[in-house]
Amino acid sequence: MHKVLLVLDSEDLSSVLHKMLSTDFEVKYCDATTAAETIDHYQPDALILDLFLPGTDGFQILQNATHNIHTIILLTLLVSSDILQQAVDLNIDCIFLKPFNLLAFTKRLS
Repeated sequence: MHKVLLVLDSEDLSSVLHKMLSTDFEVKYCDATTAAETIDHYQPDALILDLFLPGTDGFQILQNATHNIHTIILLTLLVSSDILQQAVDLNIDCIFLKPFNLLAFTKRLS
């Protein structure tokens, strides 16, 4: 079973995604302060990551993690050309703008 790690700023969204994804994936959640270590220890196949997190951002977490993640999905409220360029530089596979369609989101993970 593929492993998915959630690093999100909303506990409500984390709960919804955890419940929805747990039928097909092994899902774990962590906060921003332990994200890089959790990525390296848990070694997820997919990472679902908020761009803007308390005390840091998703890009910084990716730069600090050493484990190579197969699929990285970034969640954000806004996108700019700078954000898109950083996403390309960090090999982020997909960006979903909040709010997003849950069905399209789950299809992207499959």
